[in-house]
Amino acid sequence: MGNRYCQLFVVLLAMGVCLHGTAGVVFGQFSTVINIPPDAVPSGIGSDTQLNLGDGGTLGWNFDAGSPAGTSFNVEVNVSGGSIPLYFDAYNGSTINIYEGSIEKLFDAHNGSTVNVFGGSLGEMFSALSGSVVNISGGNFGRIFRARPNSEVNISGGSFGDRIETHAGSTVELLGGNFQVDGELIGGLGSVGNLVQFNLPDGSVLSGTLSNGTAFAFSNQDDDDFRSESIADGTIYLNATDLPPVGPPIVTLPDDALPVSIRAGQTLVVNNGGVVGDNFNVDWGGTVIVDGGQLGNNFEAVGAHVTILDGTVERHFDAFYGSTVDIMGGTVGASFDASNGSVVNISGGYVERYFTAKSGSVVNITGGTISDSFEALGGSVVNVSGGSVGYSIGDPAGGGIGARDGSTVNVSGGTIRGLAAYQNSILNITGGAVEHGIGAYFNSNINISGGAFDGGFSVFNDSTINVSSDVIMSGDCTVQYGSILNLRGGTLANGVRVRNGGVANISGGIANTQSRVHGESRINLSGGAVDSLYAYDNGEIDIFGSQFILDGIDITALLTTNVAFPIADRDVSLTGLLADGSAFSFDLNSTFFSGEDYFDVGALLNLTLVAPGDFDVDLDVDGNDFLRWQSGFGGIYDEDDFADWEGNFGMAAPAVSVVVPEPGSAAQVTFLFSLLLIRRGRRRSR
Repeated sequence: MGNRYCQLFVVLLAMGVCLHGTAGVVFGQFSTVINIPPDAVPSGIGSDTQLNLGDGGTLGWNFDAGSPAGTSFNVEVNVSGGSIPLYFDAYNGSTINIYEGSIEKLFDAHNGSTVNVFGGSLGEMFSALSGSVVNISGGNFGRIFRARPNSEVNISGGSFGDRIETHAGSTVELLGGNFQVDGELIGGLGSVGNLVQFNLPDGSVLSGTLSNGTAFAFSNQDDDDFRSESIADGTIYLNATDLPPVGPPIVTLPDDALPVSIRAGQTLVVNNGGVVGDNFNVDWGGTVIVDGGQLGNNFEAVGAHVTILDGTVERHFDAFYGSTVDIMGGTVGASFDASNGSVVNISGGYVERYFTAKSGSVVNITGGTISDSFEALGGSVVNVSGGSVGYSIGDPAGGGIGARDGSTVNVSGGTIRGLAAYQNSILNITGGAVEHGIGAYFNSNINISGGAFDGGFSVFNDSTINVSSDVIMSGDCTVQYGSILNLRGGTLANGVRVRNGGVANISGGIANTQSRVHGESRINLSGGAVDSLYAYDNGEIDIFGSQFILDGIDITALLTTNVAFPIADRDVSLTGLLADGSAFSFDLNSTFFSGEDYFDVGALLNLTLVAPGDFDVDLDVDGNDFLRWQSGFGGIYDEDDFADWEGNFGMAAPAVSVVVPEPGSAAQVTFLFSLLLIRRGRRRSR
């Protein structure tokens, strides 16, 4: 396959191919030769016809080289300039040679066609369809390159956009050297002519240098689609060839000529007026310093160090495995991707929207401004200690950081316009400022121990949020669909709303203004302060404490330690001391009045007497309680608390709960009071 390509290249050179212009260009014997300009532009050409497109020429929007029926022969198109604005189809019996010029949108190479690309620009999508042969030694391909089943593609040069696809039954041969996977050389390629079949592992990057000295990087994290499950008996082949020598150690733009790539030991410095075109690659050991000028679309770095001080970087920057990117100034375009094994440090400048930290990447934000739609994907780590995220120039709405698929985001400073955690991801917030709220979805976890919040939170789908320290959540806070809130400190200015199977565990902090629990949901209250409670039909409130007074009667002695005691009374008061020693007071109103406590007759209310020393209120006294005492000693706990723990160590909740009748409110108070008198009488008679 590779030999066939080399033979074709030699034959073409021997034929005296003209690289520029069309006058006198004749590659074979044809009955019809069309030169554009100056000839009239046809909508397509058929058998025994040659068309030469040069500078200033333009073909129609839908151009066919050969018949769509596949019956043509001896059809040739030579593109040495000009443009093809939309669709170009090469059919059976056609040979297409591209040296310069541009194909703006779509190019399809059909069965029986041969396409040789030496240069030029090929636009949005190039497809090598079944039965086609495509030989690439140069040129600049657009966003998508596809090798369809039963196509043959040989690549010894050229540069490619974001997406390369190989499909089952296709054969793609890369001719070059220094082939590596995640920085490790691929074996079996030590001598020129060695051929190795290769499958790209998930999450890895294949890099190397093509025969003409162009570096490349293909990764399934970059939308390059080498799917191992669709490669039939080896789709990708690596063919070892000689490489041209590495260029000068320092290249400065705009003064010097830009090489096809930056390779090991080379440094590219881009100053004002310097321009680096689209799809430029920096290989392992290369360095790029941008202090002005412009980097084009789809700039790719693998194992390289890129520093951006000033200037403009266009869309689709790719930081691959082993690369470090320092953004200190300038403007970086949309759709920046930090892939597995890369590190991106942002301390200044402006980064446009759609920044993605992919699995295995690390992003450190200490300054600068990042526009909206920042995503942290599975296994990535994002550390924010400064700067701002989610603030678009000219867009007052914006959006902050979304953590997904097991990623971790740590916020200790800076300002973020909204945070959301999805699918097993983790948000740790110890400082900084978060505006417009926080969301947790699908088994994610949020830990808040510091920071400032202009908004509340919403927790869904079996997620957990832990709030401690002296933070203030100024907006609405909602827990639902199997999610859990653990409130150990801070203030929820608007209280908490628990619904649809949610659970709120309040052991500290303050929940102001009408906390609510709806059907099939629960609030466990063991500490802190709750301003008012609304318990709706089938909602549940469990209060854990050391003293309970029902409508003026102390019923504490009637409760068995660690056993829930149901209360059906309504329109009476309930006061006492919570497990942390805080006083509580609720009016068990059965009629709703705005701003007052409300306990629907269908709501569940349970009181549990907590053993002294059960500091974590899990209904036993064990080593975890000692750790809780140790961490709070000198603050909320003292020596007397330690004595409680020591005296009750080993105590656990009994297996059987006490069952009491559920009469009307007055009857139950009388019943409880009678039990209290009986129990006191028994104590006196002993």
